[in-house]
Amino acid sequence: METLRPGGWAVYHSTVPNNDWFRKFPASLSAAKFMRDGQPMWEYYGSNWVMRRDINYIHPAAIQMRDAFLRECLLGEQVFDRPIGLAAAGHASGVWWDNPGNIVESYDAYTQGFVANEVKRLFEKRFRQRFEAEFNQQPALQKRYPTPEAKENLFYQRYQAWYVDPLYFWMRDGDEEVLEWWNRFWAEAYAGYYAWQYQYIQNEIAPKLGKKHLFVGGNSKLCWSSASWDYYAFSWGTYDLLGPNETTVVYSDKHAPGFKLALAASNGKPAALWNGGNNDLVCAEALACLGVVGNQPEHLTAFQKANFDLYQNARPGGRVACLYHLEDGLHHSEIANLCRVTDQVGRSGVPLEIITEKHLGPEVLDTFDLVILPGFRFTDAEAAALRAYAERGGRLLLLGDNRDRNGRPLAEGLAGLAAWTDGEKALGKGQVRVFGSQLIDQAAMDGTLAALKADAFRITSPAGANLLLNILTQPKQNLVTAHLVNFTGQPVENVRVRFPDDLNLTRIVYISPYGSSQTLKAVGKTVTIPRLSIYGIICLCPNERIARDLLERNRGFNRTFENDRLPRVTVRGGIPEKEWKLSELAPGEKLCQLRQFTKTGFRRLDADVVTAGRGRVGTAQPVKLRIHALGVWNPEAVFLDRMEFVFVHEASGHREIVPLKMEPVSGQEKESGADERQKSQVQMPAGTFVLRETETGWTPGQAGRYQVKLRYRYVDEAFNGRPDQRTTGNYPMSDYFYSRPFLKVVYEDRLPGLVVEVTNK
Repeated sequence: METLRPGGWAVYHSTVPNNDWFRKFPASLSAAKFMRDGQPMWEYYGSNWVMRRDINYIHPAAIQMRDAFLRECLLGEQVFDRPIGLAAAGHASGVWWDNPGNIVESYDAYTQGFVANEVKRLFEKRFRQRFEAEFNQQPALQKRYPTPEAKENLFYQRYQAWYVDPLYFWMRDGDEEVLEWWNRFWAEAYAGYYAWQYQYIQNEIAPKLGKKHLFVGGNSKLCWSSASWDYYAFSWGTYDLLGPNETTVVYSDKHAPGFKLALAASNGKPAALWNGGNNDLVCAEALACLGVVGNQPEHLTAFQKANFDLYQNARPGGRVACLYHLEDGLHHSEIANLCRVTDQVGRSGVPLEIITEKHLGPEVLDTFDLVILPGFRFTDAEAAALRAYAERGGRLLLLGDNRDRNGRPLAEGLAGLAAWTDGEKALGKGQVRVFGSQLIDQAAMDGTLAALKADAFRITSPAGANLLLNILTQPKQNLVTAHLVNFTGQPVENVRVRFPDDLNLTRIVYISPYGSSQTLKAVGKTVTIPRLSIYGIICLCPNERIARDLLERNRGFNRTFENDRLPRVTVRGGIPEKEWKLSELAPGEKLCQLRQFTKTGFRRLDADVVTAGRGRVGTAQPVKLRIHALGVWNPEAVFLDRMEFVFVHEASGHREIVPLKMEPVSGQEKESGADERQKSQVQMPAGTFVLRETETGWTPGQAGRYQVKLRYRYVDEAFNGRPDQRTTGNYPMSDYFYSRPFLKVVYEDRLPGLVVEVTNK
């Protein structure tokens, strides 16, 4: 127990087994993970708060231990000889899981003996069913990979490793189909486990406490690319709230994509931030997007309470949607793309909703004027549903690398449009527009939204301002509200919002926690707010009674800021400022922004790659690389010691490999930004390649279409097998992985949208 707070609130942080748990529940030792030398693995080594053994969380013994802990803490049953939760028994209002998505097994861990034998046997059974192959049969291996590549290539090294450990080969050979299946295997296992646990808490524990419901929450990363696992699990009915989350934005200055994706994944359950830091801007954005935030300023809490009927059971009301594919997002983390589209549509002044592959029926799709596909792969049934939407009169906008399950570009299958080129075509009563590159500029987005008549709601002035417009509806009251959030850092004068022709603008009230609540008049279909501070709401009222009530209950709100200096939001890592811009490209060049931050080894690689979209056989063309960020928890201990571009001929499968020259990085350059303790622990070997910009050349050998991939060996010295003996007491997250084995894994990432057409002339 962390603390026993006034009012009987007990706060526990022991949501995963720590050392005490193993002593109280010895059978759970069978679920523990051990290193190759037989020593147990530890998390948060040296911390006197949360130091604990690492276990396989879906091992039967671990599940029994979690069940015992819940019964002791929530029901007061003395399960352990030394009780740890009886003081809170009967007073609990819910359960919150800390970082539930972080416990997904990485595929390299499988071969190191970390996964329980029961799970291993199940995985091998499923593998045989899926691939019709055995781990230990060389003919099956040769059938899949008939010709090893040249000895200097990384693939050949892993092919040879098969003779030592076939599991090592299958899990680490970079085979996209095998690795995707592995990801889904674990995602379903953990999502199913947490969904079962949620039902157990509600059906077994809550009735014994005399409660109809016990709250269940879980921490995630919200707008980080790694959150793709958390949103997938949330879609299984695992929690009541995705959060509270201890997170910061990474690829945008807004949390809106995370709030909206949580609503879509769970069909209406919200996401929450752990701590708004009393930042009015963060908390106002949460209110506007039906999110939840802790540590909210009192004036915003009072405003929310006074206008609770505007938020309770509200529904998203925007008429443009971006589709995020939860299952495909497990394999190709595209939350960065989602944030990019959200920002661009927002800069156009248009509100954006988010939907998932679960929402492809006409009852959802037909509420939107436009659906944007930012780069996913779709099943035949999903592609058919999208085509039917367009034929009924909907509009589709395809950006970047959208494909069917067979790898065929979706634009070809939907509308017969040429792949990887810009184009447009009518489809039934609707329309399909496609851009052949992963990225488009702001002017292209502005023009597309107007041309496809997808700007019924729009901020028309000031154009391009960093404002968020979000539409909510209250169907029972026939009430529409337009929520505006100001990210500019200063008040904005004369904000004009255009509304659709089918809405009644007879009674309009503007309310805000920052004053200026008043009645407004529309000019045509445009409403003007004289002055927008941080947050305000335009209310389209169905009658005079509701209008008068809104005005009266909001007259007392008048929060101001000294010298009109409004709060801002800091983007983690500053990646958007370092990105290659489309305006920097030469004519004919294509840009891919790879933003990988997944659970397979907790790796993170943010890189930009630029090359020409067309080439000729025998003619060299430059390929440029810029790495922005590498590593997650311990970037000072992460580096790449092999790296190469792989050009895959889509018709024949022929691979052309261009190695990158690895240049040594000095210790001083590598250690910049590390604190003294980390510097003493990290010894960087020669030949590392970190945070660099480089250029190489590729000479195509055949005519045809090539998909470009980036292949690299990732080394994390934080997995060093032994903690530094000086690491004691409570240290930050950087100590999390000390005592884990040295990690060296090869990845091969497809560069979305980076396809080169090669001709003989």
